[in-house]
Amino acid sequence: MSVRIPPAAALILLSIVVAVAACVAQAAGDTPSRHSHVAKNAVIVVMDGVRCSEFLCDPKHEQVPRIATGIMPAGTAYTNFWDDGLTETNPGHATLVTGFHERIANDGSELPAHPTIFQLFRKATRADASAAWAVTSKDKLAVLGDSSDPGWKGRFTASVDAGKGGRGLGSGYREDKETFERALLILRRDHPRLMLVNFKGPDAAGHGGDWQAYLAAVRGADELVARLWELLRADPFYAGTTDLFVTNDHGRHCGAGFANHGDGCQCCRHIGLVATGPDFPKGEVDDVRREQIDIPATIAHVLGFGIPGAQGRVLPEVEGATRP
Repeated sequence: MSVRIPPAAALILLSIVVAVAACVAQAAGDTPSRHSHVAKNAVIVVMDGVRCSEFLCDPKHEQVPRIATGIMPAGTAYTNFWDDGLTETNPGHATLVTGFHERIANDGSELPAHPTIFQLFRKATRADASAAWAVTSKDKLAVLGDSSDPGWKGRFTASVDAGKGGRGLGSGYREDKETFERALLILRRDHPRLMLVNFKGPDAAGHGGDWQAYLAAVRGADELVARLWELLRADPFYAGTTDLFVTNDHGRHCGAGFANHGDGCQCCRHIGLVATGPDFPKGEVDDVRREQIDIPATIAHVLGFGIPGAQGRVLPEVEGATRP
């Protein structure tokens, strides 16, 4: 038996349903779930050669005060974060842009063995080279723009500004302040959707064996990272649509041997990650074991492309996110 509801009564019923739904939404809070907004851009900043003990494992965060007060409260700190590959500069950076434990030479003579997230992103989105950038203080990191994979070499490569004058391998290392200025110029001019920035200061000072110089270099990198985040928050292109990943390519030996790195010791492997942006909850600490290969896997998920055979896992804070 069917019941015919008069039009006037149906309209009243509909109004009641809408009102109830509005009340439920108000009770749940006016702000949407963190999974309802997915970033359109991603920036990786590498504080080269910083151990966790001078980064997130220090409860006072004495060497990274700007990150601790300005970025961590706006995102998630991953305190149990590891480099499980070769604890050297080029392998570590290559891992961060491929999602695989790269075992390439550390002198800039070898490209990453797998296609980079820059290349995968450009192919998936048909974006031009200005949409993907690697900006690095170390000239040998010019290799991050390409891959030795026969199916990818020379295709969909990233734009690269590495070393003195941005000239790449053979030009020599440049100061981080120059790298910072170049990164800001490129961000403002090209508005890339995917970028990696390398600050070499802590690693260079660490290799010099001067403990105070190393700490000062960590603080210097901390300042540059904070200023970069300020730009991303102020620029309408990036504000509210950009995930920032602040991490390390490797640590360094424990104790008095801090000048060097490159083996499997705990201090070479234990690094850190702070991730902030629309996909990450504010002010949280994740102490579950994560690793470098999880960063490119997460970026691929956020920006909507795949990494064939990926070894990393999407960070759980964004794993449930759906693209708009």
